[in-house]
Order: sequence, then structure tokens, then C-alpha cells
Amino acid sequence: MTNAISFKEVNIVTKSLRAAFINPLGKTNENHHGKTQHSMMMLIAKDDEETLGKIELATKAAIYKMWKDDVPDFIDMPLKDGDGPKNAKGESYPGYCQNCYLLNVSSPTPPDVVDMKKQPITDPDELTFEFLYRVNIRAYAVANNDKNAVYFGLNAVQRSDKTARRRASDVFTTDE
Repeated sequence: MTNAISFKEVNIVTKSLRAAFINPLGKTNENHHGKTQHSMMMLIAKDDEETLGKIELATKAAIYKMWKDDVPDFIDMPLKDGDGPKNAKGESYPGYCQNCYLLNVSSPTPPDVVDMKKQPITDPDELTFEFLYRVNIRAYAVANNDKNAVYFGLNAVQRSDKTARRRASDVFTTDE
């Protein structure tokens, strides 16, 4: 790693993107440790070079911050390929993950969640798959006896008024 990496780069804001399993307000049940988990899975288009570049830089900065120049041989990286296998059994991700990289982000405390006018959103039912989101996330590295990994914490979410779905009137333009 190079010393040219800025530690400020571990904290980033994404462009508008799709998301799944949207739970920043802790609506659903508790995680496996018995604590409410505030989380979402970001679906980052493979051609979104700006967001992917920020994530790559934040990942490198978190690695450098944790290990300096003594980087372990294997680190579980945060981005998963939506076109690749989901697990060792070879199961596939759902179709909506195709042509995307997946990034699970979470926080033990509720992040700020706002609309485009920066007004707080407190109703979890207002956060659905149909909207686009901008997300403020922070990379951090973890080292323990059985796993070295980079994760992203969820700091804040902004729900766009734009939807991720295309309307039928936009798709079907002719009377074929």
C-alpha cells in the first residue's frame, strides 16, 4: 500500500443507486447477536465507475489504516459480484442482482434517513425497493483469529424521489 491514500477516503457518499433488503430503521427482527441491525444491500451497476472507484479507494484506505504495510495474505473483500455464485454451493443471486456489484452495509445504531428535501424519514414502509438511494458509508477493516475482512458501516441514507423501475408507458412506446 502507498502512503498517498488519504484516511478521509474511508468515508464516501454514493451516486443514486438501487438497493435491496432496505432496513436502515431497524424494522425487521434482530441479527444473530440479539441486537437490532440497521442495514441495506446496495446494488451498484458495474458501469458506475465513480461509485466503484470510491469504494475501491475506501477499501484500500481501511486496509492500510488497519495493517499499514503488513497486509495479510487473505482479506474478505466487501464487494460481491451479482453475476457470480452466491456461496460455495454455487447458488445464484436473484435476477435483480445481475450486472451489479453488491455491497452489504450496516450499523448497530440508526443512521440518519432523509428524503430529497432533507426531511427525516421515520416510517420504514417509505423505504422500498422501487426507489433509488444515495448512501453515506464508511469502510473499516477487522482482524481476528479466524477472519480478516473489510466492511462498510452505514452512516446516512437519502431516498430519491426517482424510482428504479421503468414505467410501462416509457417501455412500450409503439402500437406494434
